[in-house]
Amino acid sequence: MSEEYFGAFGQQNQRKAPCPECGKVTRVDTLFERIDRWHEEGPDISGLIENYVFQCRGCETLFFAKSTGNSEDYIDYYDHVAGEHVQEFIDQKSFWPALPQTPVPSWAGFNLFGADQTLHELLHSVYTAMNSNLPVLAAIGMRTAFDRTAELLGVNADLSFGEKLEELRKGGHISGVQKGVLEVLIDAGSAAAHRGWKPKDSHLATMKEILEALIRDHFVLKREVEELKRSIPSRSKPA
Repeated sequence: MSEEYFGAFGQQNQRKAPCPECGKVTRVDTLFERIDRWHEEGPDISGLIENYVFQCRGCETLFFAKSTGNSEDYIDYYDHVAGEHVQEFIDQKSFWPALPQTPVPSWAGFNLFGADQTLHELLHSVYTAMNSNLPVLAAIGMRTAFDRTAELLGVNADLSFGEKLEELRKGGHISGVQKGVLEVLIDAGSAAAHRGWKPKDSHLATMKEILEALIRDHFVLKREVEELKRSIPSRSKPA
C-alpha cells in the first residue's frame, strides 16, 4: 500500500462519517485510528482492517467506525472520459452506533407517550427490532401493538383478531377498506409468530405504514385536530 494512503475515510482533516446523534453524515475529528495490513502468500491476497474513533464536529458525539477491504474485492470498468480501464477497490464500512434504518417519527415521541405509555413502548420496540435486523420480532410486535390499540379504543381484549376488527368497524373507528388492510397486517404478524414466516424489509415497511397510520390517526392526529379546532376564531355574527 502506498505511503500516500490516508485510510478509507481519506485525509484526517477532511473526513466525514454518519453521526448517530445528528442523523446524517458530518465532518469528524479522528481521536484514534489503527490500520492493520495483512497478506497471504499462497493465493497472493492482501488487505486492510481499519478502526477509528470519530467525534462529530457539530454535536461532539463519539462513535466508532471500521473498514475492511482486500485486493480481490473491486470493480473493473472503462472510464470513457479518461479513456482507460479503472480498478476501484471496495471498502466494507460499519459504524457503531449505526444510523437507524427505521427512524422514529416525531409524533411517536412525547405526544404518543402522553396518550398511552404502553403503546408508546410497544411501537418503539418495533422500531428497535427493525433496526436490529430482527424481522420476526418486529412483525410480532406490530400485531401486539394493534392489540393494544384496539383495547384503548374500547374493544374487548378477549375477542379474536377478526372480532376485534369488526368491533372497530362497527364502532366507526375504521372503515371497511381499513379493516381489509388491517387484516393483512394481523395475518402477517400471525404468520411470523406461528408459521415461521420471515418478512422482507419491504414487507416490514408496508406493515409499519399500516400500523403507524392507525395509531397516529387515533392518538396523535385526533388530538392535534381538536387543538386546531379550538384555536380557530369563531365567525362574527352580522349586525
